[in-house]
Amino acid sequence: RLTLENVLDAEALGAVAVSRVAFEGRMRGRNGAVAGGVLRDLETGRRFELPARVTVEAAGPWTDALERRDEPAASARLRLSKGAHVTVPSGKLPVRFAVAIPVEEGRLLFAVPSGAVTLLGTTDAEYGGSPDTVAPEREEVDYLLARASEAFPRSQLTRGDVIAAFAGVRPLRIAPGRRVSETSREDSIETAPGLVRVTGGKLTTHRRMAVRTVDAAARLLERSPSAASTVARSRTAGRPFPGSPGESLQGAARRMIHDTKSSGLELPPRLAEHLAGRYGKRAGETLSILTEDPARVAPLSEGLPDSEAEVVFAARFDDARSVSDVLIRRTHLFWEAEGQAVAAAARVARLLAGELGWSGDEESRSREEYLEEVARSRGAIAP
Repeated sequence: RLTLENVLDAEALGAVAVSRVAFEGRMRGRNGAVAGGVLRDLETGRRFELPARVTVEAAGPWTDALERRDEPAASARLRLSKGAHVTVPSGKLPVRFAVAIPVEEGRLLFAVPSGAVTLLGTTDAEYGGSPDTVAPEREEVDYLLARASEAFPRSQLTRGDVIAAFAGVRPLRIAPGRRVSETSREDSIETAPGLVRVTGGKLTTHRRMAVRTVDAAARLLERSPSAASTVARSRTAGRPFPGSPGESLQGAARRMIHDTKSSGLELPPRLAEHLAGRYGKRAGETLSILTEDPARVAPLSEGLPDSEAEVVFAARFDDARSVSDVLIRRTHLFWEAEGQAVAAAARVARLLAGELGWSGDEESRSREEYLEEVARSRGAIAP
């Protein structure tokens, strides 16, 4: 949600934001400066060139791979660190606030309440594989469960308690001679003719990184022959996200319940609080879907408030293009729902097919891709 709010705000400021478009390489101008990129639409296979006076590359753990497409002998800038997480039912490990758990090497693990589950993480180990295929391993799951059970002896967590396991990769700047857990999480903004490159950093500091990146791009634009005398600097520091409610979440939920009564829709308080908490002031768009078809209030997974209306919302307003987009990246059912929402996958695929005009084959393929994601998660949990 946090990542997506940045994308939505960029669109509000005039950006054209696309997903499922691969950057295949840099274009070069006559003077050798970067002059845009060669792109490929992953849904249609179409390749095309996109000229640009300034190109910003923020490729995270793919930075070195991207650089070597342009310069095969380029030295590595990053070392990759893998972090695995698990979720367990909140009833099995009931924490009201995030709890820091000291472990070896001065590191901390965290137990974080997240709705119906408690999130445990994270590991921190050197990773030499592809960021495309990163997945949790059994040893990592067992490590997290053991450390949490030491901190909370009554829980005595086992793999059977785990709802989901997942992993990601941190793009750390190379620091020779240091353990990966000691490597700096600081970012670096580099410029070259026509290019701004962002390396290192982390989501926690993404807005600070964005300000410096946009300002660096503005300075490059000012030097280009066709630029005006000055280019506006970043406005990030003073902008709320599009979903920022401007009021308490409880107040927003009460207002939603009041507003829907006039249309004859009885919005359950739990659902109103859920929608306000996830979408803020954009939650009104989900209400229009429920008003259009009250049957969309049906939950996707028993015991959780996520509804069919959110699938339609995701397709219409949040650029969801797959079942995985909805169940992993727009809702939290992948790591909150029993069975990781496998039982809901076919229904989500059907709803998306209606919104996106999919064929039967496209619907089946999207459902199967989600099941493959679940299988990667379950591989670290199964006995």
